[in-house]
Amino acid sequence: MFDEFEKLHKILEEREKAREELISLSRELRINSTKAISATHSEESEKARNFIEKAEKTIGRITEYKNTLSSTFR
Repeated sequence: MFDEFEKLHKILEEREKAREELISLSRELRINSTKAISATHSEESEKARNFIEKAEKTIGRITEYKNTLSSTFR
């Protein structure tokens, strides 16, 4: 029975770590998206492109993270 609790504890720790990482990445995505919109409204297209690129990279990291951890959430 103790082994079962150990396994559950490990799963919960992994889920908590994933949750925290994904929250951080989603904040990063929101910030870069907001800055891209602001730069677009200010007609600063180069700055907007840079923020969009950062947002796209963050989306890629979220996708990678999701694919890596998909088995954890089953």
